[in-house]
Parts: sequence; C-alpha cells; structure tokens
Amino acid sequence: MRLKFFSVLMVTLAAVMITVLGVAPIEASQYLGEVTWNAQGSGGNFTMKAAISRVAGSYYEIQGQVQDAYGIAVFSGGGVLVGDNLILTVTATPMDAQEAVVMQININKSTNNGFFYTVKVGGPINSGTLTVSGNPIILATSNEGAKMLLLND
Repeated sequence: MRLKFFSVLMVTLAAVMITVLGVAPIEASQYLGEVTWNAQGSGGNFTMKAAISRVAGSYYEIQGQVQDAYGIAVFSGGGVLVGDNLILTVTATPMDAQEAVVMQININKSTNNGFFYTVKVGGPINSGTLTVSGNPIILATSNEGAKMLLLND
C-alpha cells in the first residue's frame, strides 16, 4: 500500500513539475560576444575590449579591460536597453594604481558605436566617443543574439 501511494505521489509530482516548467519562462545569461571599441576622449585615446551578455529581457552585463598609455584597467558593470540605446554603467580599476573610475557608456544597438563619460574618484571628468572595430554584436531583448551567433558559426 505504501509503495502504491509513493508511486502515485511521484507521478503526480512529476506531472506538476513538467506542467510548471513547460509554461514558465527560463532565462539564463546569454553570451552575445566580445566587442572592441577604439575610444577617443579628452583624457586621451584608449582601447576597450568587452564581453557582453544579456541577463534577461532588456538587462545586460559587461566585463572587460581598457588598454591605454598607462597600462591595463579591468572593468565590469551592467546596463539596460532603452529604445535603440544600451545604457551601461561600469566601474574600472587600473591594474597598477589605487584609484577607481566610474563610466557611463551609451551604445547604439544598430551601429554598436556610442559615447561615454568617465569620472575618476576624486578626479576630473573625462568624456569622448566610441567607435566599434571588428565584429559588432547583436543587442536585442530576445534570443535573437544567440540565434545570430549560431548562424555566424
């Protein structure tokens, strides 16, 4: 009797799980690719290399590095796709200095070009433009980016 009850319970739980998982949207962070920007700003020129992922819906995450005349800085942050623009806020830390930089980046989703503003903690404001070099990524609020990655392979 106990075995029969246990079997019925397990089948019922399995049916409920399949039903719930079948209708619930499951989203994992979706890697969109690596992008390189050549940045020209009032504080000098530098190169940014970044990996961008879509977390869910219109939300993105970014990690990367900046190479300038002073060396390498690493950065990470997040952003939101608003209309045709990905608005990112990142924090960067130079590898060999005890300082931090906060950066706002505004990227057009069709060109992958944009502009930025930076401020060093305790330092002057720097601003400039970004121009994509190499392969641009696809910014979307759906699985469009992953599909394009598969088609491009």
